[in-house]
Amino acid sequence: MVNVEMPAASTLAKFPVDFVRNVKCPIPTEISLIGPSRNVWKVQLVQVENDYFFGQGWSEFVVDNHMKYEDFCVFEYVEENKCQVIIFDCSNGCESQAAFHAVPSQASSSTPAAATSKGKEKAVEDEGLA
Repeated sequence: MVNVEMPAASTLAKFPVDFVRNVKCPIPTEISLIGPSRNVWKVQLVQVENDYFFGQGWSEFVVDNHMKYEDFCVFEYVEENKCQVIIFDCSNGCESQAAFHAVPSQASSSTPAAATSKGKEKAVEDEGLA
């Protein structure tokens, strides 16, 4: 897991060098961030010399998840091109409750299948509750 302090939404956030070194596959140009709400945000990764930065899509992730200056995230690389993200509130050090209800504002991002009405019906059916 990687701990990254969040800058203001209008700036690029640097992807940690140690994280990049430990990823066993080529670094993609786009990564899916799975937030605490289980929704997915597509974020561009921009390479500048030997460093990587979150680019397009990052500010939407920050705003949609109600992040404030000095909030921080823990990223877990769960599979190729996907990171699970936990967001912590700087005021109390606990997980951000607002992030559990975040919805992507980007058209290219998505909500989990269970969040759609058809997905909810399917989930209920699969669990034998219907």
